[in-house]
Amino acid sequence: MAIGHLELANRDAATRGQVSVVAILNDPAGCDEIAINLLSRLLFWGQGSWKCRHRCVPKIVRHFSGRNKKDLSIADRERRAIRTIDQHVLISATLPPGKDLQDGRQLASEFQEEMKYFHISYIGGVPLLFPIINRLNAAKQTGAGNEFGIWGPKMGDAAIALVTKIRSVQIAVERLNGDISALNNELAEVPDSVEKCLAHSPPKALVLRDEAVGFQLVASLDAFLYEARSAYEMLRTFVIRFARHILMERCSERDGARILEQAMLEGGHSSGWVEDLRLNRATFFHETAPWFAMEMTSREPRRYELLILNDNVADLEKSPNYAKLEEYRLIWLGLQTCATDMQRWALKRLDQIGTPELP
Repeated sequence: MAIGHLELANRDAATRGQVSVVAILNDPAGCDEIAINLLSRLLFWGQGSWKCRHRCVPKIVRHFSGRNKKDLSIADRERRAIRTIDQHVLISATLPPGKDLQDGRQLASEFQEEMKYFHISYIGGVPLLFPIINRLNAAKQTGAGNEFGIWGPKMGDAAIALVTKIRSVQIAVERLNGDISALNNELAEVPDSVEKCLAHSPPKALVLRDEAVGFQLVASLDAFLYEARSAYEMLRTFVIRFARHILMERCSERDGARILEQAMLEGGHSSGWVEDLRLNRATFFHETAPWFAMEMTSREPRRYELLILNDNVADLEKSPNYAKLEEYRLIWLGLQTCATDMQRWALKRLDQIGTPELP
């Protein structure tokens, strides 16, 4: 694959008709050294046609859009050049003798295609917000909800994001449970190897026959923490937008967190899981990867409890920096109750504002 010969179209006489139209710009004057320097690295000849490939960029980019080269760093000039060429270059072709730039522009336009795409719908499966929307619509239809704001794009985006995140957590939990079951199945097939590990002090590490089981479990743990934290933040975002756009009240991020905490308290639920989730997510996002061990809780029948380690330590009795899977179950349970408590709070606020006072 050889680099093609690049010339501007008005120089075709010098090249005996082997002229490559390398850039079709809105302003032909802009097709200067920057276009030649850059496209000479991007355009490669292959089987009778030109192909544009973002394979590399020139080390030095000059004369870009009339800007002084001292005003922009080399990296900035390269990025701006690539973006400009992406927007304006339609196609490149080899013109026969006697053809000029306008002919090249017309030829290139024949190859321009309109973008064809479609969206994918996957909304549904989490009816958390339906009662809130129905209550709001009913209040507006009866005239009792005149003080409410409009359920506009901000509320629609927050609602879709929330139910999507909750469904994502459900899927993460399902995958995590499946990976734990796969690990338990492997342990059930190698009881002698498990006993040999337990016989050492501190216990040795069991080498899995299929190490993908371990990595899948780590990925599922990470995914659960990420999606659970994100779902909680979407709950807070929904509360903030609901207060601002529907209740027409001021509400900051701190107010949103306080409303959720108060709603859980009124529902008789603890909010301690929120801080546990934040700490675990921060640890495995910023500091380390999840490590895990298995605690034998019963020999007959054999049962194991997953331990999630915050440090890669051998002796857990001397350094008990770990969490049992039960803590993660409490996080999942807490997130579900938080969503239910948020729904109850929203319905209560709609009833308080939408119910006219008796004379």
